[in-house]
Amino acid sequence: MSVKGTLFTTEAGCILLEDHETIVSSRKFEKPLEEFTAISKGEAGPELAAFVKEAVASGVAPISVESTMIGAFASWGLPVEQTEDSFLDKLRSDKTGLMIRAGLVSSEAEAREAVRKVALAAAEAKIREMSTSVDLQVIQSVQALDEVDKTVNGFASRLKEWYGLHFPELGAYTSETSTYAKIVLAGDRNSLTVDQLKEMGLAEDRAEKILSAAARSKGGAIRPEDLAVTKKLAEEVLRLDSLRVNLASHVESTMLKMAPNISSTAGATVGARLIAKSGSLARLAQMPASTIQILGAEKALFRAMKTGSRPPKHGILFQHPDVHSAVKWERGRVARVIAGKIAIAARIDAYRGGEESNLAEALKRRLQELKSKPRKEPPPKTEEPRRNRRENRRKRW
Repeated sequence: MSVKGTLFTTEAGCILLEDHETIVSSRKFEKPLEEFTAISKGEAGPELAAFVKEAVASGVAPISVESTMIGAFASWGLPVEQTEDSFLDKLRSDKTGLMIRAGLVSSEAEAREAVRKVALAAAEAKIREMSTSVDLQVIQSVQALDEVDKTVNGFASRLKEWYGLHFPELGAYTSETSTYAKIVLAGDRNSLTVDQLKEMGLAEDRAEKILSAAARSKGGAIRPEDLAVTKKLAEEVLRLDSLRVNLASHVESTMLKMAPNISSTAGATVGARLIAKSGSLARLAQMPASTIQILGAEKALFRAMKTGSRPPKHGILFQHPDVHSAVKWERGRVARVIAGKIAIAARIDAYRGGEESNLAEALKRRLQELKSKPRKEPPPKTEEPRRNRRENRRKRW
């Protein structure tokens, strides 16, 4: 006559109970972390299979197990059913006592230590797994890109102001940071030549205009020691500018592999910033389009909620070329359309993978429709006093 059994897994080993009460047998894990983790994921080795088959052969059947293990037992052709949650909670509440009575440990302190070791090892394994995730690497890359970009802009601004004391007209003929830094490295404005400027990638007519401006410059002379320090700053600007280019290329290549659909709809850099702001690709995929639209504009949103002013229409998406280039009163509508497509793209990248070419095409067609049917500029709205805005908000609530 067969008796119903229950298989209960602990951090130290497996316990087989008869009729939900009596301990029939137990099996101690040789490698607690590996075996307990495998069973928690629904995987089981030959040792556990032999242990369960021996119990079934001795008349313990069917055996109730946790839901994660039903698939593995079914593949072995063994009679199993799912353990009731209430009874499972009861076993877990007396875990240390069961471990002692089953002979897996000798004392309560040893039982707690076994649980603690497995928990710490599992946490360390989870941290290692998360640290190697690609979206976290993208987050670090795009944040590094933003920091370098900020530093380059600050150094370039200081360089232009400093060298501008000597050659103030140069800024009107070149706006590229790298080109400006290369001209500074060439030295005094009076030592510039057409060949030097052409080697920097400037057209001949533009080079001649710069030389003409240098000849009639209103800037003062620069001391050799000041010029030497300025050149050092220009070298640093060029080095950081090269680092910025490398980081941007890395972000783009990584995004194309990890999130091709977000890259095609939002752009690699904007998509990476959205992932960084949300925390991960999975979190971005769980957000509605309305939240994605205003990511990065949280301060403006809370200010609008507090004062009753107009809420923001876009956040990070303002950096998207189609939003940035749209007329002011159309940006909200364009950002809403793009956010909707990004929400779909994020779900595809997070849960299915693969590039969906129709998504980018659909976004392009929709943006073309918006451009072909532009709205008229709305009349300017008069701002009501803050007191009235608060009273109206109270009435709405």
